[in-house]
Amino acid sequence: MRHPLFDEIDASLMFVVPSEPVELQGSWREAARRTYSAANQAGSGAGPYVDVIDLRWQGILTSSVPIAAIAILVTDVELFWVKTEPAALVLPVQISLHANADYSPALATLTGGIGGSTLPGVTVPCGKDLRTVCSVKPARLVTGRIELVATTGDVSVAALLLPGRFLKVGRRRLFRFRDDMTAGLPPRVREMLTRRRAGSVMPVDR
Repeated sequence: MRHPLFDEIDASLMFVVPSEPVELQGSWREAARRTYSAANQAGSGAGPYVDVIDLRWQGILTSSVPIAAIAILVTDVELFWVKTEPAALVLPVQISLHANADYSPALATLTGGIGGSTLPGVTVPCGKDLRTVCSVKPARLVTGRIELVATTGDVSVAALLLPGRFLKVGRRRLFRFRDDMTAGLPPRVREMLTRRRAGSVMPVDR
């Protein structure tokens, strides 16, 4: 799913941030576990229990120059964004799916994170094979534009990749776009790049 804000960001940064190549590499890993069937059982040591499948795509973003990112989650009703840790040559990426082993109900929880950031978890439909729910593929990405990292069709995880030389790091290791680079940026793009660690846009523009 592509939010209209993506086109606004891409157009705003087209002539501001150069396209530095970034490689996305990783793979899926599956594990099974048993857990409590309800949150209020935590620490009780008593059942009932459910068997859960955890499917994780673990990878990295690498570049020849230090990069940071704004990780983005888009659903059909809202866009969430969160900034990563300050720029580095390697940013870890994780996309996770969690579902009951018997796939009842036929739903999974999707979560994601990039460079130390954590996006909200959302519920997505699933069939009998979690590996068919979400698509994540190794790819060559570039800085200065929105790049798709993972998608279920209804939910997408994307990233705005930014070269470190365009950023300043303040208190609590929060990065922001350099002041001399913000002239002419649309208000909501400028706010995302220069203020706060995380935010949301709601509802999705049509």
